[in-house]
Amino acid sequence: MSENPYKQFTSESPDSTQLVQLGDLANDLFLAELKLLEAQEKAREAQELVRSIAENQIPELMDDIGLASFETKSGIKLTVSDVVRASIPKVRREEAYEWMDDKGYGELIKHKVTIAFGRDEGDQAEELIETLEAVGHRVTDEKKVESSTLRKFVGDLLEEGADIPMDLFGAAQFRKAKIVSRPATIFGD
Repeated sequence: MSENPYKQFTSESPDSTQLVQLGDLANDLFLAELKLLEAQEKAREAQELVRSIAENQIPELMDDIGLASFETKSGIKLTVSDVVRASIPKVRREEAYEWMDDKGYGELIKHKVTIAFGRDEGDQAEELIETLEAVGHRVTDEKKVESSTLRKFVGDLLEEGADIPMDLFGAAQFRKAKIVSRPATIFGD
């Protein structure tokens, strides 16, 4: 076990005012962390409220009324559009990739090859993958469909009316309201 790296900073008898100051700072840190946790929870709640209003309440009411856009008396302009969200669940990636391959969409899958080298092995990094395996380096072949590519892919297939396994791709289609302009008086413009 190595020697205490803070030994040089400790004194035989710390100044009592410094200990009080340290105690106060410890309490301040505790309270600041508590405030941060509370603020993060409030932010999560606010995000959920925004999501509920923008993705459920406004689109449903505008659909019921038959409006594609709306402007309030105060100048807030709303539009509602179709949105696709997709993210393949980790436990279903191979199944999703197989489905994409089987349906002819395999070109969307990217392969990421990662190789770990030591500091002095830069020259070997330029060799071919086959050579690296022979030298004994670990080579990981990671498949991936970029989130923007997946979102567009799922959206395009839905637009074409294709039957796709939405749960396999962690996909959802919904309508979402968006404020396209705000009145200047609210923000002091």
